[in-house]
Amino acid sequence: LTLGAAEILGVSDRIGSIEPGKIANLVVTDGDIFADATNVKWIFVDGRMYAPPPAVEAPAGGRGGGRGAPGGGDISGTWTLTYSAQGNTQESTATLQMAADGSITGTISSQMGTAPVTRGHLNGNQFSITISIPINGDATEIVMSGTMTGNQLSGSMSFMGQMLDFTGRRPGASEDDSGGEIESRYRVRSRIEVRR
Repeated sequence: LTLGAAEILGVSDRIGSIEPGKIANLVVTDGDIFADATNVKWIFVDGRMYAPPPAVEAPAGGRGGGRGAPGGGDISGTWTLTYSAQGNTQESTATLQMAADGSITGTISSQMGTAPVTRGHLNGNQFSITISIPINGDATEIVMSGTMTGNQLSGSMSFMGQMLDFTGRRPGASEDDSGGEIESRYRVRSRIEVRR
């Protein structure tokens, strides 16, 4: 879709296709990009991954999901998030509230302090949460996105060009209390390599 345009503009040596040495500007979807039911999962701009905010609930018959969508739920509550950073397992506590429209507010506390949720949304069982924390005196956005299944969360967080996988559960929930089968996910790492 993009190589022809890049060739016409004379920049096909840098963009327009997925090849070694080219700028990684990509849109990853869960289906045919032109289909009504297709959702954008990730966006890469110059190799940095961004998770788009989930689609908002659409009028009846349109796209969207929200709280009433099949497999949807309520992410409100206290969650223990577990992830590995620099070889060490770390935990954070997320205290979240969800409104009827699926928007999420709250805080996430870690060893770096407590950060408010600046944006958040649950659409069906897919969530996206953005927080802003100070790192070296600058505000740094962390985008967490993934899947909620019952009392379990799984997903990835993106910040400063890095990706970390994380899991989460509501304290008091048993390890196997997932509310259903946990979806398998492709894992995206901080480095994308294209090889012939």
